[in-house]
Amino acid sequence: MPELQPTLEALLTQAFRKNLRVVVMTHTTYQGIIVAQMGLQKIASRMGKVYGRDYVLLGYRPGAAAVIINMGKDIRSVFDADINGTPLDSLPALEGVGKLADFGLVVSLAATAAGDFWVIYGQSRYHFPLALASTAVLSPGHYLYYNAGQVVGLIPALKGASEYEHLVGIVGPATLGMTSQAAVHGLLLLLIFVGNLGYFMARRWAA
Repeated sequence: MPELQPTLEALLTQAFRKNLRVVVMTHTTYQGIIVAQMGLQKIASRMGKVYGRDYVLLGYRPGAAAVIINMGKDIRSVFDADINGTPLDSLPALEGVGKLADFGLVVSLAATAAGDFWVIYGQSRYHFPLALASTAVLSPGHYLYYNAGQVVGLIPALKGASEYEHLVGIVGPATLGMTSQAAVHGLLLLLIFVGNLGYFMARRWAA
């Protein structure tokens, strides 16, 4: 999920700056854990954060909706240990956290329909603050949740990630990616103009 990696890194940067505890998990594809590990290791090492105290990676559990519903009741009924097999009760980052409503904010980063699951089976049942970050294909459908007050924020694709980087005050991969994207869009417009100009000039000469 390269499109979501910049969003993850910007979120982690802001959370660690504010000394917030971060807990990461996935319930749709195991690839999400690979992305999470890369982002956590990169940002945590840069900002001097300690695993177990400042952040925890729970790992992967299949089940989509069932995982969310059960975490809303008791996180330890789904994850009794982190990805390393360490019991959750021995991790300071999870002290005082028993269910989803105990989190100050839940953020779904998804290239699938996971964001919809978090709204339908999570936020609507347990009423915790939820934000959605997704790929460009999924983002338009999430504005309905925002307008209805079911989510507190949206980070739509690379554009949203670049705007978030700007708010956080960093120049990250999303900002650099948008610069490249803007250059490509400009080139496409130029090619369209040249193509149309050639078409009309050819018609004029033919007449």
